[in-house]
Amino acid sequence: MSVTEKYKEVVHYIIQECQKSPTFGMTLLYKLLYFTDFDYYELNGTSITGTDYRRIPLGPAPCDIDIVLSQLKAEGAIKETRLEFSGVKQRRLIPLEPAKPEHLSAIEIKHIDNEIQKYSGWTARNISAFSHEDMPFKATEENELIDYKLVFYRGDKFSVRQEE
Repeated sequence: MSVTEKYKEVVHYIIQECQKSPTFGMTLLYKLLYFTDFDYYELNGTSITGTDYRRIPLGPAPCDIDIVLSQLKAEGAIKETRLEFSGVKQRRLIPLEPAKPEHLSAIEIKHIDNEIQKYSGWTARNISAFSHEDMPFKATEENELIDYKLVFYRGDKFSVRQEE
């Protein structure tokens, strides 16, 4: 799967919008992307970023995220630093210029904002444990791609159709 400008814009936008959260590091970025895409898929039948997710031990991980981050760094849009949070070294991404979500609709931005509001204060440990309980993750074998259609088997705890 190739990296799209839209995928890069979503990543840059989340990095920008989560800067004030002391818990925001790579794990939270991965899980925000996952819940953004899978919740949007449940509601609309498509993801926002267009990327796949793989089941890894720490929870769902977006494919090609290293390429996206490398491109954003090379473009001077973000930088990476390491900070300590609760005694743990955290990889932290910092925006160097404002995100320009030119390929995102107002509805997509609103959805991303809702996901950020819901999860941005979670710790890496808590959001990882929570993501492990989501049906798409649970129903997928280790290191396999997670099928978006599994969102339709979510229980009440995860289903966003119940929220709407």
